Amino acid sequence: MKSSLLRSRNTTIINNQKGFTLIELLIVLALLGIVLGGAYQYFFYGYNSWTRSNAEAQQVQTARLAVMRMDNEVREAQQGEENTAPVICLSEKELHIYTDTNDDGRPELICYRLTGGKLERGVAFPQGDTFPYQYGNPGNWETVISKVKNDIIFSVPKYRVDGKEMEYQRGIISVEIHVGNPDQSIKPTIVKAQLTVRGRGVNKT
Repeated sequence: MKSSLLRSRNTTIINNQKGFTLIELLIVLALLGIVLGGAYQYFFYGYNSWTRSNAEAQQVQTARLAVMRMDNEVREAQQGEENTAPVICLSEKELHIYTDTNDDGRPELICYRLTGGKLERGVAFPQGDTFPYQYGNPGNWETVISKVKNDIIFSVPKYRVDGKEMEYQRGIISVEIHVGNPDQSIKPTIVKAQLTVRGRGVNKT
């Protein structure tokens, strides 16, 4: 009697135990997918924002360092060729600077040019031991700023005299560089500087 009652009770307990049905399992998986998808999107958005901000900061820092280097070269400029100024703004895209970068007593010709959206720097070494020196074309060009968005980066400030526009004669060159961003929806960052030429280009004869 007791054994039959015990078997009946065990059978009732087993029959009352329920597992997950297929529909319940699918619902749980769907909810889990929604939660994981939302978390992934949040992480992905944050990571992209950090990557974009970091890239923008690096580009701006590179541009500022390049302009600071250019400013130092202009301040230390000296005459390299006869009847030639120490700093020459050839065009809105090209600047030449005669300056001694390796401290050997002879100025190198530092050339900056904007080509294909990149600001490049090239160096031509002097030929000869005494002034006036001769220079060829730079052998190698290095990219100092990439993703330049504007076409006019070098300019000489102007002023008006008796209604006529004259170039500023105190040896000042304006530099304005618009640095592009990875996200084209964001406006380019603008880096500006005023380069002051100290040397006057007096003939060393």
